[in-house]
This record gives sequence, structure tokens and C-alpha cells, in this order.
Amino acid sequence: MDEQERLIARAALCDVDDASAAWDEFSSTVDLKVASPVLSWAAGYIHRNLESLGRSEPYLAGIARHNWLRNNLVLANAHGVLSDLAAHWTIAPLKSFGLSSALTDRRLRPLADIDIYVDPEDVFEVASRLRDRGFVPLLDVSDREFRSRVVPQRGSWNFRNSDGLDVDIHWKIFDHLDVALNSKLVRDHSTESHSSYGPIRQLSPELMVAIMCVQQQVQNVDSLAGLFDINNLLKHTDPNVLVSIARVAGSEHAVAQAAQAIAGILGFTPRYLQPVLNLLPVTNADVKKMVQGRRFFSQAPRDTWDKDLVKNRFLYWAWWKLGHFARVERILIALFGPFSRGEVRLSGDMGVDVHFRTTDVLGPGWHYCYPLDNFRWANQPDSRFVLTLGTGKTLSATVIASEAMWRKTPVESIDVFLDGVWVSGLQRSETELHFTVPARRRRTSHELSIRTSRHMIYPDSDIHTNWYGLSIPLEKLSLSLT
Repeated sequence: MDEQERLIARAALCDVDDASAAWDEFSSTVDLKVASPVLSWAAGYIHRNLESLGRSEPYLAGIARHNWLRNNLVLANAHGVLSDLAAHWTIAPLKSFGLSSALTDRRLRPLADIDIYVDPEDVFEVASRLRDRGFVPLLDVSDREFRSRVVPQRGSWNFRNSDGLDVDIHWKIFDHLDVALNSKLVRDHSTESHSSYGPIRQLSPELMVAIMCVQQQVQNVDSLAGLFDINNLLKHTDPNVLVSIARVAGSEHAVAQAAQAIAGILGFTPRYLQPVLNLLPVTNADVKKMVQGRRFFSQAPRDTWDKDLVKNRFLYWAWWKLGHFARVERILIALFGPFSRGEVRLSGDMGVDVHFRTTDVLGPGWHYCYPLDNFRWANQPDSRFVLTLGTGKTLSATVIASEAMWRKTPVESIDVFLDGVWVSGLQRSETELHFTVPARRRRTSHELSIRTSRHMIYPDSDIHTNWYGLSIPLEKLSLSLT
């Protein structure tokens, strides 16, 4: 955060008199034409602060007016589908869409999409209704993919129609928690309410703060944008309730870091923030350490498998639970064949590029990437599929990683296995890994597996492991017979 961003943040977060002084200092030293993008997220809050003093700045007023017009247009376009959903299922508005009616000001910030929580048992029916109304799931995942990979392994998915309206349905409010605990948190910290589009479940300010702090931690840890909404809500929360939710959700560090960040920008701890900090541990966003995984791979929940891509499920599960030793894996593959049903066939002079973002043969743990990221996610770190090779030629393979994603993910190294035998490894400083399979006299099948071997963990490790630790910064695997 540079000096101009600090002044922007102070003008948005401070009480009105200090906010006015911060804005005057900023506007007198910075040309608005080269202002930080943070201003676009803060302008609505700054405008509200100055307006309460009887001041009006045309630049800020213009952004606030733009937010108001755009958000009203989004909500008007969404009214039909929201009314339809609310008439048939219980829905709860989330994130910026879900700020309670007492706090909502459509001038404050742009509304990117419509986030709603639905009961887990209603997910498939809601998704089907959205499809019927012309909404397409991002990446255009099939119904099978949505049911077998997306829902068991994620907590939300975006659906978009031809007009660009984006509805994100959530069956979890915290991705790192199981469905039952998520449902309990929603039941315990929400009330029935009514909206212009029908009955809704309104989340409490405390639960909204906890959700936004986790989002800030995993998506915008170096950003200021989320802090403005969090600070706005914190003024209306019961600190004891907020901390109790954070403890249940395993998000104490996320809430503490957001509170500490706000206090640091303000230069003091305001009255509404002090009780929260008193109840939460002092934390450091940079506290993290390296974990060296086994040369094989770590355990992941059974329900994260794509069961349609697993052979010998009981054998696979038993072997995994008993320690998933590499030597045992090699014996089992030799006796019973590959564990994965996913297959790529090569013959003649044919070459194949397996694009990790879009291929549907990866299993049992791999699933679709987060919609805006150009990489696949894995359930750490089991990913495998079968290579069926023709006779007489050497297989040349190149695993290609994304240099940009290496910089973003805490994954430190990736290993390649063939039939349970380690082949080669790819380190953070490298973007390509090459290996070969010798020429064959007969047609053969091999099980290829790509696994993370080292990654960073953080104080709130469940949140970070779920969000970052499962990301594999790979783009494609190029295969050719030579």
C-alpha cells in the first residue's frame, strides 16, 4: 500500500472529519487521472463521508452515481429470475448483494454478480431451473460434471445468461467447511425476511463479516477493496457473536487480520473494533511455513473423488486409508490395472495435447478450476489418467506449467508418476518437465499421475489449503510418438 492508497483508504474508513482531511490531502497531491484503482472501490464510501459534512466532490459524486445506476440495472435485470427462485426455494443473498437492507446503499460499490445461498438439497433443482431460464454454467460444465465434481468439491458455481447477468449459487458459505456445518451456521445466524422479489433468508451482520473476511483472506489478501465493506458491517455487529462464528468456522485469523488492517490504516483502534481485537489472537499475515509431503501423496476426503473415474473403489479406498504406500500401489496396479477410468489413446504418428483446464479424463481427484483462473484444481494431490500406447515408438511427454500461476500458488513442486513409480519433478523455477516412455513391442497402458509434493501452509491452514494448496499451476501435457 503506497501513500496515495493509504489516504484513499483513510478517506473511506475514517469518521467524517478525519475522512475529509484525508481526502483533501489526497486530492491536493495526486492527479485524479493517475489515481490508484482502489479509488473506484472507495469512492462511494468517501462520497458518503463528505456528503454527511455537506460537501460534494463532482468526481466522487460521479462514481457514486455510476454505482447507483449500474447496480439498479443489474438488480432490475435479475428481478425475474430471483422472484422465480424465491417462490420455489429458500434463498439467502450473500456478499455485496446480501448486505442487510438497513446497511445497503447502492452508491457505495459496484455489484459484480448476484450471490445467493441455497440449501444443499436444492442445488440441483436450482441449477436446472437456471438452465431452463437460459443460464449457462461457467466453463459450460455438463450436468454430469456439475453433479460429480463441482458440487462435491466446491462451494459455489456461477451461471450466466446471454445478457451477461451472472448468478452465483452457493451451497456453502465457507468452502473449507463441510456442508452440514455450513447449513447450521446459516440456520443459526439468519432470519426470515421479505424482499421486492419475495421471501428470503437474511444473514446476520456477524455472519456476513465472517464470510467477507475469509473472502478477503483468500482472494484479496493484498487488496483494500474488501475492507471497506467489512468496516461498514463491523459497526453493526455484536463482537461476541462475530468471534464465536469465527471460532466455529476456523476463520479467527482471517477476521483478526481484517480488523488489524483497518486499525492500522486508521492509526488507532475505534470503539467498535476494540472488542473484536480483544477477543481474537494477534496474527501476522506473513506467518507461514513449508510442508514437505511424502514422496507419495497426502490424504484427501473420500467424497472429493469423481467416482465415475475410479476403478476398484473399495480397493483404492482401503489402500489409501492404510497408508497409501508407493510399493503397494505398484503391486496393486500390476495385479488389477490402473485405478483411473479416464483414458487418452495414442497410436501411429498422432500427437495429443491434454489441456488441464478443460479435459474431463482426469481423476479421481481433479476437478474444474475456479471460473476466473486459468488452471485446474486438484484434491491434493491425486490426479491420474490412463495412457494407452501403440507399438513401436517412444512416447515423448512434456508437462507445461504456467509461470504466472507459479507466482500465485504456494505449491512448491510437482511430481510425475507412471504406474506408481516416480518419473520426474517440476520445481517452482521451472515451467516445463520432459520424460519419455521407451518403444514397445506390444500395445500397453500406463497410469500417469501428477501430484504436488511440497506446499506452504498458513495459520488458518484449512482456509488456505482448500483455496490455494489444491491448485496445480499446469496448463497442458503434450504427448507425441516418435
